[in-house]
Amino acid sequence: DNNGTSLLWKSDHFECSPVRPVPLLHFHGTADPIVPYNGSKILGFMKVTDHIEGWRLRNGCSSAFPGVITFQNGTATCISTCESERNVTLCTIEGSGHSWPGSHLCPSFGPFKCNHDIIATDQIWAFFSQHSL
Repeated sequence: DNNGTSLLWKSDHFECSPVRPVPLLHFHGTADPIVPYNGSKILGFMKVTDHIEGWRLRNGCSSAFPGVITFQNGTATCISTCESERNVTLCTIEGSGHSWPGSHLCPSFGPFKCNHDIIATDQIWAFFSQHSL
């Protein structure tokens, strides 16, 4: 852990202390070389799973609440780990790069490798239709 600071450029640790739970939906490809899924000390990125756990803690999620698969298709899986307004959902896309899931405007190769097993736009609409900000 490098406390949110990058060894490559100056950055400050992001502090966030919301006054109420904030629903979170996060999409991330496991083959993203720009914001690596497993983090990067050099680039100053924490592991995606650590980021999600941070939001679970901020939202006061019960550790007794098991993760529930809310979407699964091909290489895309979304797991929700909190209930109602505390909802924290991670959608992991195996083998996908730094791209918008479901986009028809990005290549299927290189660092921006797209995936069409999930359409992020549709999932975002469904998520925020259920949760108010």
